Amino acid sequence: MKIIDSGRQAVGAMLENKTRTVLMMLGVVIGVATLTMIASSVMGARAQVMGQIEKWGLDQIMVDGRRWAETWGSSACPDNPED
Repeated sequence: MKIIDSGRQAVGAMLENKTRTVLMMLGVVIGVATLTMIASSVMGARAQVMGQIEKWGLDQIMVDGRRWAETWGSSACPDNPED
C-alpha cells in the first residue's frame, strides 16, 4: 500500500508544480539527446579512423617518439635517457 500512496503523492506533486515538471522533463530530454549525439560522434570518428587504418594497412603506420620529443622538448618525454 505504501508504493501506491507514494505514486499518488508523486503524481499530485507533478500536477501541482507543472512548470517544474516541464523543466525537469526538458532537462532530461536535452541530457539524453546530448549523450546520444556525443556517443554517435565518438562511434563515427572511431569507424572513420579504423576505416583509414584498414585502407592503409597496419604495416604502413609508424609511431616515432623522437619527433614528439623534439617538438615538445626532452623533459616532456618520460622515457628520455638524457634526464
